[in-house]
Amino acid sequence: MAPSAKDNPGVDGPAAPEESPWSFERATPDSIVDEPINRWLHRRLAYAMLWVCRPFAAYMSPNFLTVIGTLLGVASGAALVLGGQPGALEQRADYTLVAAACLVLSVIFDCSDGMFARLTGKTSPLGMLLDGASDTIVYTSVWVGLTMHLDAVTSNPWIWPIAIFTALTSFTQIASFDQVKNRYQRALAGAHDERARGSVGSAVPRGLSGLMRPFVWIYDTLYPLSVRSMIGAPLHHNAGTEALFAAVTHTMRAARWLGLGLHMALLYTFLLVLTFAPQAALLYLCAGVAAFTAPLLLTRSRWSHAVSLSTDTHPPR
Repeated sequence: MAPSAKDNPGVDGPAAPEESPWSFERATPDSIVDEPINRWLHRRLAYAMLWVCRPFAAYMSPNFLTVIGTLLGVASGAALVLGGQPGALEQRADYTLVAAACLVLSVIFDCSDGMFARLTGKTSPLGMLLDGASDTIVYTSVWVGLTMHLDAVTSNPWIWPIAIFTALTSFTQIASFDQVKNRYQRALAGAHDERARGSVGSAVPRGLSGLMRPFVWIYDTLYPLSVRSMIGAPLHHNAGTEALFAAVTHTMRAARWLGLGLHMALLYTFLLVLTFAPQAALLYLCAGVAAFTAPLLLTRSRWSHAVSLSTDTHPPR
């Protein structure tokens, strides 16, 4: 998904010196912008892994962790595809368990790269872009693999349309979470929230420009389009308005339940359910649309209230 400044601290300011002591709090974003499922599960597992690997920190890099997480996510999608092949249906449960395990590990590595960058100061704009590209590759691989698996197992003609609609709804929710988080941080910093931004392609080395072009298009075109459809107008900051501060804070607290970590947790939990109850798949996908849309609409409503407060107290220049 779209790269996040808080998940890649190099864009926020100078990182702490490498010799500073390691701690979980120093490795993680502020709790108000961090997803609960990430903070209390995924990041704790990632920090435990990094602590074990601490003697080798000098030989590691955030990008290396990103690549491992990407490969594990692709392996999860591949296991689902293989488990849906006619000759493998008897071992279908084994494949879905492998897919769930690979996805859990992929999520842990996805959290670990940004945490490792904070702890060691090994940050770069390219790392931010690679992290976002990794999220896109993993999420797409798992969704495609899952849909192909369900299509083979259930033979239901509605699987593909419902799965695609659910995936698009999920993508919009994740993009909206990223945008609310970034706008919230800018508002608290006292910066006017301008919608215009430069292309993320500027962070891509010339030799990788062709390879990264699809992801640049997603970040520069598809991502802003999905955000505008749900979040809309920018926020006008007024540091002296307590009502505005309360409004954006409540919006941020609601949006914490919209991010990628939650969606990944729902996916690997569903893979475990799928192992034992494949016929529940269609019901899960239909319920997913409703479950994803409800908090999205709540966040949009709260954000609109915050925008109206900011416009009343600080008219656009």
